[in-house]
Amino acid sequence: MDNFAIPLLGLILGSLYLAPTIIAFIRKHPNKIMILLVNLFLGWTIIGWGAVIGRACADIGNNKNAHPQNTVASSSLEDRLNTLIKWRDNNLISEAEYEIKKHELLRGE
Repeated sequence: MDNFAIPLLGLILGSLYLAPTIIAFIRKHPNKIMILLVNLFLGWTIIGWGAVIGRACADIGNNKNAHPQNTVASSSLEDRLNTLIKWRDNNLISEAEYEIKKHELLRGE
């Protein structure tokens, strides 16, 4: 039982220690490498770990100033579709918004 308990405890504690990094990578946070480095080097401090967990969980794509308008600037269809893809990939628009705008573009609206 001891042979199983010690590695399990290490896995649990290691996952908890690296939780900010795991969260940042799952959420595709734009600063995930910075979060990883701070987590590795300063995560052992309560302040360092708290800072990176806060950063990893921070809102990354809902800045009202960064949210695209309802229309896409006039350009070629390919450019407009690529712009929509970038917005979706950067979490500036939801998957549903992307699909609606894509269908509007393809229908010529």
